[in-house]
Amino acid sequence: MPASITVKTYSDEINWKGIGDYLSAARTLTDHGSSNTSGPRIHCQGLALELALKFYLWDKSGTYPATHDLEALATDHCHDIQFSDEEVASIEHLNRQYLKDGEYFYPSRYRPNAMRVFTSMSQTTLEDLIARIIRSTSRSDLIERILSR
Repeated sequence: MPASITVKTYSDEINWKGIGDYLSAARTLTDHGSSNTSGPRIHCQGLALELALKFYLWDKSGTYPATHDLEALATDHCHDIQFSDEEVASIEHLNRQYLKDGEYFYPSRYRPNAMRVFTSMSQTTLEDLIARIIRSTSRSDLIERILSR
């Protein structure tokens, strides 16, 4: 007999709190981390942006695609937000770091190596972008709560 399957359900509260929690973690790592924390910072930034894009899609249509690809979420599914060229470039750059760091797939970014240098989206740029996405939802009242976590 197969083990029971846990079904994940969407929770508006879990999603917006998650956005704020990952932003807060990325902010802390940006302010107090070292070069060895760049991987976790990028991961937190990517998760915050992914959740914000999915929050927007859920608010708009009640569904979102099962992907972690930030670029696909932003350009293929959230195209009506009309991201600027600079925002698209930032999303593309973060996406490359979030999903895959050059030749190093996700788990390897947590293994420090002096030969690799990570760059990430600035925290201010990320928070501005997420605020813009949330403003495009029916829950724009959550912006301050998300950013202050």
